[in-house]
Amino acid sequence: MVAKVFVAGDDVNARMVETGYAWAYRRYLRREPVDESYCRLEAGARAAGRGVWVGAPEKWEPPWIFRARQRGDNVPDSSYADETAERCIAAFGKKGPRSAGSGPVANCRIKGNINSKGVRIYHEPGRASYASTDIDMKKGERWFCSVAEAERAGWRAPK
Repeated sequence: MVAKVFVAGDDVNARMVETGYAWAYRRYLRREPVDESYCRLEAGARAAGRGVWVGAPEKWEPPWIFRARQRGDNVPDSSYADETAERCIAAFGKKGPRSAGSGPVANCRIKGNINSKGVRIYHEPGRASYASTDIDMKKGERWFCSVAEAERAGWRAPK
């Protein structure tokens, strides 16, 4: 059972996410301000390194992926090291890991590809070479929701 729990008017779920002892469970959240706040609280806990966000980012694995692996499901590798509140919100109501497939997640349309020399380059819609750039997530290529997100992750604009 998935539920929102309140004690004396206090949202227990929000407190757990805010203190870093729970993830915002994207599959069951809806586009409402109260649900979007869970993603913002999670981002704050992650930035502060509280609770489950202590330790190396490559070790961060959401419970839904952990459970899928335990069931023996074939789950593609997906790093949550650069997760943002916006990516969290974009994943609302979707089953499975956010990296399934090779298409963009919601409005995250910036392509991050890796060239033959291993250089990580992002491409914005409407710019030269955007249409001809394919994303191969198996090679580590990915989608970004903003230029700032791509640059924080170590990708650069094309020259």
